[in-house]
Amino acid sequence: MALNHVLHDMRLYKSRTKSRSCAESARIAAQGHVRAMRYCRPGRMEYEVMAELLHEFRRHNADTSYHPIVGGGANSCILHYGENNQPLNDGDLLLVDADANTSAMPLT
Repeated sequence: MALNHVLHDMRLYKSRTKSRSCAESARIAAQGHVRAMRYCRPGRMEYEVMAELLHEFRRHNADTSYHPIVGGGANSCILHYGENNQPLNDGDLLLVDADANTSAMPLT
């Protein structure tokens, strides 16, 4: 039996609790990205930028939704790059793909 219509409806409508959780996750993720941007400098390592994100997420009792991608220079063009272990060079593009998850976090 095809359940696509049921799943589609479930994705359209969120409970108030789920909506609050999504909004809180987005707020924390945005703070993490701002923190990472402020930290970013030539000579820093990709994993150091990732650590700034993770610090901000954990500071707010959130976790990652998936393994963050932090790729500088040529690494920013690698699909699903996950090494996050190279230095950042002056003028490099830095790709950051990271999201916070508060679903295990109690809502007050």
